[in-house]
Amino acid sequence: MKSLLKASLGLLLICSGSNASATVIRYQAIDLADSVVGQDLWQYRYDVSGLPGSAVGFDVFFNLSEGYQAGDLSDPLAPNGDWTVVLLQPDPVLPDDGRFYAEIVAVSPVLPNLPDTYFSVNFVWPGTGAPGGQSFAIYDANFDILEAGRTRPFGEAIPEPAVPALLVAGLFGWQRFRARCGRSTP
Repeated sequence: MKSLLKASLGLLLICSGSNASATVIRYQAIDLADSVVGQDLWQYRYDVSGLPGSAVGFDVFFNLSEGYQAGDLSDPLAPNGDWTVVLLQPDPVLPDDGRFYAEIVAVSPVLPNLPDTYFSVNFVWPGTGAPGGQSFAIYDANFDILEAGRTRPFGEAIPEPAVPALLVAGLFGWQRFRARCGRSTP
């Protein structure tokens, strides 16, 4: 019993140390018609779910390390009047990554309804193939980071971080029940 308990607690510690967040930002990368010769124009379309109640905005980063340059981001779009969006271009001189920032402007203390709302931004893709996931951060009113993670493509299953912890808790409870009932484990 003690070995199962130790293994269960070890697995629980490993699972609880994951950096999974409740907020999910999904993306769709859409290849657009190129308007400038030699530039590969794309659009990210974002869908956001699970924002914490204290969130007032989020950033999606266009990292300098991926080759983005000043002027690569354009045409930001908010889903409705409850949001405002701002683009900060990548700046290799500072150096500073580019950002797509969306902020809630609704006066209501309740978060705006997000289902079927999309944020989008056009960008020049400096890489080859299709662009992938990006880093994001969720902020509160003091600009403290509430959560951070990576965007996920539409259609990708989102792992549930609580499932392993629930399995461990169930094993632990089952073992305690068997011990109280006087049954010995093999």
